[in-house]
Amino acid sequence: MFDKIQSPQYVALRLPSGTVKVEQITPNTLISLGKYGSFHSNQIIGRPYYLTFEILDRAEQKDGRDLRVVKASEIHAETILEEAEPDLGEDDSVSTPNAGQFDEYGLPLTTDKSNVNIIDDPNNQKLTYDEIEALKSDKMSNPKELITKIMANHAQLDQKTAFSLAKYTLRKQKKYMKRFTVIPLDVCALTTFLMEEKDFTRILEIRNETLGLMGSWANVHASGPALEQEESRCRYLMVDDTGGLLVAAVAERMGILHHQQPTQSEPSPTHPHKPKVEGVPTEMQDEAQIEAPSIQRPRRQRYDHTLATSNTITLVHANQQPNLSLLRYFAFDHTQPPSSVEPNPHQLHTHLQTLTWLQLLQPEADSTYSSEPPVRTSEELSALKPNHRSNYYRKRRRWARTKQVVDTARAGGFDGLIVATYMDPISVLKHLVPLLRGGAQVVVYSPTIEPLMEVCDVYSTARRTAYLQAMRRRQALSLDGTADETKETSQKEDNTGRMEVGDEDDKARADETRDTASGQELPVLDDARFPADPTLLLTPALHHSYARQWQVLPGRTHPLMTAKGGAEGGYVLVSTRVIPLQGVIVQARGKPGRAKKRTGAGLDQATSAGTPIDNGNNDNLGGQASKRTKVENDTAA
Repeated sequence: MFDKIQSPQYVALRLPSGTVKVEQITPNTLISLGKYGSFHSNQIIGRPYYLTFEILDRAEQKDGRDLRVVKASEIHAETILEEAEPDLGEDDSVSTPNAGQFDEYGLPLTTDKSNVNIIDDPNNQKLTYDEIEALKSDKMSNPKELITKIMANHAQLDQKTAFSLAKYTLRKQKKYMKRFTVIPLDVCALTTFLMEEKDFTRILEIRNETLGLMGSWANVHASGPALEQEESRCRYLMVDDTGGLLVAAVAERMGILHHQQPTQSEPSPTHPHKPKVEGVPTEMQDEAQIEAPSIQRPRRQRYDHTLATSNTITLVHANQQPNLSLLRYFAFDHTQPPSSVEPNPHQLHTHLQTLTWLQLLQPEADSTYSSEPPVRTSEELSALKPNHRSNYYRKRRRWARTKQVVDTARAGGFDGLIVATYMDPISVLKHLVPLLRGGAQVVVYSPTIEPLMEVCDVYSTARRTAYLQAMRRRQALSLDGTADETKETSQKEDNTGRMEVGDEDDKARADETRDTASGQELPVLDDARFPADPTLLLTPALHHSYARQWQVLPGRTHPLMTAKGGAEGGYVLVSTRVIPLQGVIVQARGKPGRAKKRTGAGLDQATSAGTPIDNGNNDNLGGQASKRTKVENDTAA
């Protein structure tokens, strides 16, 4: 999928400073990288990913090309030089000033240089600010020459240690080198970009390691083509308030996120603005240099609006339209359905199904679901104007799609539930957990731990035990009071000829605490004690994953203080959907223990009297005792 840079894809440009910039590659456009310069998009279209380009100065530009592909040997020049140094033999010895000496951490001292006496002083740099700016503004200058001049005019450069010198050189290269690397934009790169460059609260401070943990625990995967005799599989129910990032992560695991590009025609000749790769034959470069791809337009055909039944994502949202703005980075726009002439529509148009909470809980109150457009005959359609006919078909398709999505969602049978929302997770699980099939995984994310602790308490073992005891007691007391209630009801009907109907709320409260024949009250199953049915989920577990970046140096090992996002990193609640048994008494099974044998006078007395021995099976043992008594009587006779 990520072989070559194509239009109109989004790509991630990694700059020397370490920052990432996301840009859409469209032909004949100028992409600006701020202080690093700008370049034409046509020069990277058709190129492979992960290449490092350098923006050339005016003096180095040839044939209108302002980009140069940087060789790997040039990027890793320092590492290659260190590895290429010959090993010293037994006779070759190098005298070090501090041989045999160790520092406070037990490390050997191999040099007499130390940065203890180095003081950060602006006067160490002999070049003034104006002189450096003049060198930078000179279009004929080279960034390497600028870095060399800055380092040559440093007063204490010779006093720096090897580590300090490498750190200083790297800092200057990040500041002045005009390079960038083109990286494919996947969910991992987009999450990193949103966390470091954008407002991370927009995505609930969710990180890459948390997305991976959620996808793993939710068992997100893709199934094969569904057969007619098999049930639909890999159907996931989601609540996403991260702008579509969680939906994108799930879709990427299912293989329906990245849009398959249509077939392209033969490549055009080499563009004059294409940069030349040193060391690569021109013929191979011409094959890779493709200008804006010319798509072979197929014959006009009507788009099939049939929704997928397997490998689907059903998103429940609170607004009139779902917030899926981040999916535009993957060439998907849910507000614009595919046209009839589009040869290869995005897979999410049929595999991503959205509905509101109102449509899920009260579909009759939704105007789109309940208001079916009237069906018109062929004569009536032929008499309509073309625009009115198009509106009629559009409304019918919209109503049919909404009805199919709502009916399918209310039927349940989902294979997993994934939640990342600002709402109370208990209220979300109360309505969505019953829609899951048995064994489905439930995964809930929250940037803080307190909401998930409340969910753990609602579905805890203690609350489940109290709920089952209350239900059994309620059923037992209801059966005891059924006869008396029926008798009182019949007497009232005979006397008055009708039932006295009072206030519904008073009647409901009276039914909850109705006195039974035994004088006891029915246990109350209100939302305060049981906000949700605790028998539908196993005991939840909380997970926490946070991949911290550390600086590892002798005596200076600590996590980086420049990381963005919360200090906690978010928490994930995991549980499994179970189906409780209805009307079945659970009994323990296994090999029962052996009963104690009777010996002596007790056994003789029991057998002579013909009394059966009660050992858990009175019928069989009783028959054996009777036979034994009869045999003894015959012997005595």
